[in-house]
Amino acid sequence: MHIDRRDSLKILGGSVAGLYTLGLLGGCESLQQQIQNRPTRRNIATLANNDPIVLAYRDAVTQMKALPMSDRRNWTRQAQIHQDFCPHGNWYFLPWHRAYLYYFETIVRHLSGFNEFALPYWNWTCTPRIPGHFFGPNNSLVDNTRTKGPNDTISTLVTGQDVLEDIL
Repeated sequence: MHIDRRDSLKILGGSVAGLYTLGLLGGCESLQQQIQNRPTRRNIATLANNDPIVLAYRDAVTQMKALPMSDRRNWTRQAQIHQDFCPHGNWYFLPWHRAYLYYFETIVRHLSGFNEFALPYWNWTCTPRIPGHFFGPNNSLVDNTRTKGPNDTISTLVTGQDVLEDIL
């Protein structure tokens, strides 16, 4: 399909008109309420192993791993998106991850049925160990390719303040 300049202007004009109408109909306030009422991400180090957030995450990952590869929500396909498209090393890194995590959280909410789910974060500058939630038997969050165990400290060369400053 070929899109010429006229088609582009029509699309752009429709988008601008849609945004204008959204503003007139109070759509921005609705969007603002959604943003203000979104679930808050919590530090995984403060969550118990049986916290509803951890349980929902495990449940959704179990389901994602069971989905066929043809399903874009499949665990391996989600990892492949990150591997193939994540712009490590440039300014677009943080906004790209924000969008990626937004959609990942949406998948987890849908599969787990836990509408208040927000992906927990790991503050590796304060806790330089992989959280215990990612270890143990019959746990879908276990990654058998990890070279670090639950008691291993991760080097500050990987998780230190200098690394964080380089990212930011």
